[in-house]
Amino acid sequence: MSLNLRFFIFSALLLIISSIAVWSAVKTLAEQIIEEWSVRYAEKQVLYDRERTLQPIMREVALSLQFAKSSHLREFARNPNDPKLRSNALLEMENFRFNFSEMNYFVALRATGEYFHNDANNSYQGQQLRYQLNQDEQKDAWFYSLMEQKRELHININPDSELGVTKLWIDVLLKDGNDVLGVVGTGLNLNHFLDQIVNNTDDGVTNFFVDHTASIQLHHDPKVISYASLSKDEPQRELVYQYLDEDNDRDRLRQIMEEAREKKDKVISDFVSSNGHRQLMAVAYIPELDWYEITLIDVAKLLPLSRFTGIFVIYALSIIALVILFNLLLRRLVFRPVQKLNTAINQVQKGQPLSVELDGKGEIGSLIDHFTEMADTVYKSRIELEEKVKQRTEALERLSRTDALTHLYNRWGMTERLQCALANESSKAGLIWIDLDFFKEINDQYGHVCGDKALVAVAEIITQQVADKGFSARWGGDEFLACLPDCNQEKLEQVSYLICKTVEDFKPDYVLQKGQPLPLTVSIGTYLTDKGDDSEQALHCADNALYQAKEEGRNCVRQYR
Repeated sequence: MSLNLRFFIFSALLLIISSIAVWSAVKTLAEQIIEEWSVRYAEKQVLYDRERTLQPIMREVALSLQFAKSSHLREFARNPNDPKLRSNALLEMENFRFNFSEMNYFVALRATGEYFHNDANNSYQGQQLRYQLNQDEQKDAWFYSLMEQKRELHININPDSELGVTKLWIDVLLKDGNDVLGVVGTGLNLNHFLDQIVNNTDDGVTNFFVDHTASIQLHHDPKVISYASLSKDEPQRELVYQYLDEDNDRDRLRQIMEEAREKKDKVISDFVSSNGHRQLMAVAYIPELDWYEITLIDVAKLLPLSRFTGIFVIYALSIIALVILFNLLLRRLVFRPVQKLNTAINQVQKGQPLSVELDGKGEIGSLIDHFTEMADTVYKSRIELEEKVKQRTEALERLSRTDALTHLYNRWGMTERLQCALANESSKAGLIWIDLDFFKEINDQYGHVCGDKALVAVAEIITQQVADKGFSARWGGDEFLACLPDCNQEKLEQVSYLICKTVEDFKPDYVLQKGQPLPLTVSIGTYLTDKGDDSEQALHCADNALYQAKEEGRNCVRQYR
């Protein structure tokens, strides 16, 4: 055998062995990169999906909690047979209906079992009492289960056979102190919610939203949702455990859910077997809803190893062409860029912009470019998401404190400002309680649209007179409340009489029957607070003065003495 042949055979064997070694090393390294990237991707995806899901729900949750604090509802629930309280409660329900995004509500009373409901089409005007709840009926078991559990907030996917709808229901206990009087809330369209929120995921990514019992509440396939899980026993529920192949994985999921509940802001991940494939499972707890988001990621589908084939081919050709320079080229083309890439991945994991100068050639350079683009996109998306969450939070904060018609404070917002103003014991505050005279007659004679215009006109006049001296609110219905901090009796009387006179002299720019402008007058009661007054006492005094103004003929101002 010639030396040339021996050298050829030896070189061939060396190349084959080296190629196998390099192939194995690079394949392992690529798998590690994919696995590490998948974990970080899963954590970011879970947090993003959690915030994206929370945005449309939390506004409705905030409004439902405010709905449950309504004094009209609590008084009615205490005395459901009082006609006046019933009328006030129905008016309160309808006022709140316009605040909910899908303009529907429900109120269920514990004392009588009455179930009130109206929808966006106002289908049940005058017939808001839809049916009676029955403790012996399985369809009504959700209500009595909530009574027993005393969970202040519960979100459930439930079909209402009486109403013929299936919604994502937000249930809030109606309480007076420690007494549970009923359940109130609203519903979101399930199909719309699934299309806009849950189904908008990448291929290879499956999201489950489950409650504290692991019952599936949201999923892209409505057939696997555990409807009315609150009133079902565990064998009847659709549980997320059934989508895991091994008992060890199910036990691991239970352990992860407990750990996620303790570490509310942490995403916990692990690899499990599902549908015969090894998948990455990421779990995050949603404390606002007492839910968990469980995301299964098929890494082989999301980022298949085949995408690295070009890198393997380049390496093999490099070995064949330059055996001697292989180690130097490998270090230059692979390990150094990968080390920087790993540093960059750590920066992305911490939410920092890339500060590492990444360089590379060939497929590795292309991979780095893709990663750089991905990291930049993830960072920008995170900033945009945080900004959107901030904007939505501020918007919700404004909506929860502002009257939608007049853009003044509502009762909740006014109460907060009023308490702050009365807390300053170094000065007195003036309260001006304003009632639009004969508002019911305006609505009955001219219509609610005209009544709304009258409310807006009075609100604008109050704003003009009070804006630079204090703040004002629509307290409810046809009543307004203004507060003048750092006030005296002369200033209080001056502003009150000016409001009363300006309303009386106001001539609307819209003309009603027989070409006559709509006459407007207000009755005003005022009170100048004294040291030690709390908000409840001060409001009571102003209300007494307003009552005196109404008794003495309206269109006047009376001070509380």
